[in-house]
Amino acid sequence: MTSPQDIVQLNAPTSRCFEILLANRYSVISQKVLFESVWGKQGAYVSANTLYQNISLLRKALKSLDLDGIVKTISKQGIVIADTVSVQEIENDNVDLSLPSATLATVSPTAEIAQSTGIQKWLTSNLFLGILVTLALGLVTLFILENHQHQSHMGYFNHYSQFTEINGCAIFKPEMDNSEERYLSFVKNYPIPCAAQSKVYLTMPRAKPQVSMLICDKDILTPGVRCHSYNLLREVNYD
Repeated sequence: MTSPQDIVQLNAPTSRCFEILLANRYSVISQKVLFESVWGKQGAYVSANTLYQNISLLRKALKSLDLDGIVKTISKQGIVIADTVSVQEIENDNVDLSLPSATLATVSPTAEIAQSTGIQKWLTSNLFLGILVTLALGLVTLFILENHQHQSHMGYFNHYSQFTEINGCAIFKPEMDNSEERYLSFVKNYPIPCAAQSKVYLTMPRAKPQVSMLICDKDILTPGVRCHSYNLLREVNYD
């Protein structure tokens, strides 16, 4: 160096990369070694893109001094100083390094970390939004299924009609079952625990002993109705 125009300032990571390459100029330095030596020892962990940018800055700095093609990339191996380059250590020189000199743009690890943090926040917020949307869709689906099931039940019990009453409790049976005597016989022989104003819905398959009974506090088609379900056996000779 003979003048300030021969000086190019490097940021700390770029300078450290260059130092490692010069110190090992007869060997190919792997990316792993550069990561550990430049950032790992400082407790910093950066992306491969940060390393590439710092090597690019180093090449631009050398090119500005007409020293192009010094830093070589060996595919799938790493980076090395070209073997055509002669490196000589200078212990002292007469250049005043305090004079103004050209400055290259730098890549700050802090900026890299901030960018990474921003990406993480974006991913976290979008993940949270995705979870909310999934939950909302699940609730809507559940509501539709329950509403469909309720509508199905309403359609089913629309075909029940009252055939008798016990102490103010109305007893219903399917309209399609014309064997009213069979239902009256069952009600007569089986005391139904039914309070006044309640509704009882009986289902008694023909020639089978099973009896399905719903005891509700009000009409089963009324919103908010509460029912208790019972499955009983009867004597088939009731028919």
